[in-house]
Amino acid sequence: HQAKQSWLLRLFESKLFDISMAISYLYNSKEPGVQAYIGNRLFCFRDEDVDFYLPQLLNMYIHMDEDVGDAIKPYIVHRCRQSLDFSLRCALLLGAYSSDMHISAQRHSRGTKLRRLILSDELKPAGKRREPGGAGGGAGGADTGLSPSKRTHQRSKSDATVSISLSSNLKRTASNPKVESEEEPVRLAPEREFIKSLMAIGKRLATLPTKEQKTQRLISELSLLNHKLPARAWLPTAAFPHHVVRVPHSQAVVLNSKDKAPYLIYVEVLECDNFDTANVPARIPENRIRSTRSAENLPECGMGPEHRAGSFSTVPNYDNDDEAWSVDDIVELQVEEFSLGNPGVFPSKKALESWRCWEQESGDFPCGMRGLSLSAARSRRRRLSEQLAHTPTSFRRDPEDPSAVALKEPWQEKVRRIREASPYGHLPSWRLLSVIVKCGDDLRQELLAFQVLKQLQSIWEQERVPLWIKPYKILVISADSGMIEPVLNAVSLHQIKKQSQLALLDYFLQEHGNPNSESFLSAQRNFVRSCAGYCLVCYLLQVKDR
Repeated sequence: HQAKQSWLLRLFESKLFDISMAISYLYNSKEPGVQAYIGNRLFCFRDEDVDFYLPQLLNMYIHMDEDVGDAIKPYIVHRCRQSLDFSLRCALLLGAYSSDMHISAQRHSRGTKLRRLILSDELKPAGKRREPGGAGGGAGGADTGLSPSKRTHQRSKSDATVSISLSSNLKRTASNPKVESEEEPVRLAPEREFIKSLMAIGKRLATLPTKEQKTQRLISELSLLNHKLPARAWLPTAAFPHHVVRVPHSQAVVLNSKDKAPYLIYVEVLECDNFDTANVPARIPENRIRSTRSAENLPECGMGPEHRAGSFSTVPNYDNDDEAWSVDDIVELQVEEFSLGNPGVFPSKKALESWRCWEQESGDFPCGMRGLSLSAARSRRRRLSEQLAHTPTSFRRDPEDPSAVALKEPWQEKVRRIREASPYGHLPSWRLLSVIVKCGDDLRQELLAFQVLKQLQSIWEQERVPLWIKPYKILVISADSGMIEPVLNAVSLHQIKKQSQLALLDYFLQEHGNPNSESFLSAQRNFVRSCAGYCLVCYLLQVKDR
């Protein structure tokens, strides 16, 4: 017996002993000493390696005997003190796995107690303070480099106070100074309310009969949600720390489903260095976007600092005064003119910048617009057309499938378009994320499938097998709801056939050109690698419904 323990100890201390082996021994071993040792070894692994097996760890904590639970708990508590995101995922998984009715009262109680501990402020790190106020989303990159009087994006005066109700959990305290307090809020309260709001929207959409009604309701609901942003909330499916500042509600779409109403939203965030310590960004009103974008583009066209004085002051009401037109006003007129002559084609950001610079160099700005010669306008349009990249074919709008158009649009084009329309788009730390919100479905099995796909992907990469699969992230929120990471730049085969009325080969020819072109051959190769990968997955896992 001692010899066996000696060999086991040598294995545990070797470089071969990884997190997957630790989980296996923790599950299979019946010896409390081995379980306690592995519980301590969890602290030696990288956080991201342990995070991958978090569902298994919490399942063991809930379902297995007390020795296993006692071995796991110190690590869970330690990590929850270090990370808000880890705390959230633990609380959500504990709630989802504890909801099974067959679990005994004692085991259910243990998972519930740990969940309550995580949701309380007892695990808050001692001595942590918020960063001092500054511009942008907390990551020095959000500073626009302007003087304090000219910044359009200031920290909220005090984001430390958030009450438990939805109206104040998501609302920045800078806009409501009466509720300010010296106490820190419950750490996870704003994020939990943000998630609850998204889930509640999904449940209300499921009661509506048509896709068109669901889409209209979704847009109006998200518009209301925007009034409570920015907030100390984040998208757990993202890989970097950030604050949610805005949801472009008009871009949201309802996805295809017979009984449920899953929907896709795009979320504007400001990246920060440390979510736990960075202050919540201040709200920028929608009507500030024009003055902000105009001012930030002037230096790029040779305007000196003296010309920018007062650019970020309150915009006066000029009514119909022609002299009050900004660069963006004229650009918008030109965009309309260009779009009328070129249906379905929209200028790129680079092209718009060239327009702005042309206006500055013309020496007749802004009233010179009226005196532009036809030849100059044509010349400018020709230069713009040369700068535009090839625009892929788009899908037509279908009330029964509103997601087709949104999913067909190239991701980079969507990011550019939303950024230009956003009051936060001028900030360097601005990012666009997307997520699918799903209610009424158990995503715990989807989470397990994600783990299996990640393992297969890792094996194929190590062995240099040229297969491609995309394991998308799953966030389990409860036993019947969750969030899913969308696959970018992808539409379903059903949508392709319905919209194009073409065979797959003909569609590839339409999208990528000549069958001997580099674009077509690359797309064909990628499709075969992906199709082969998922065929092999379905065979190995014996998936019978595809």
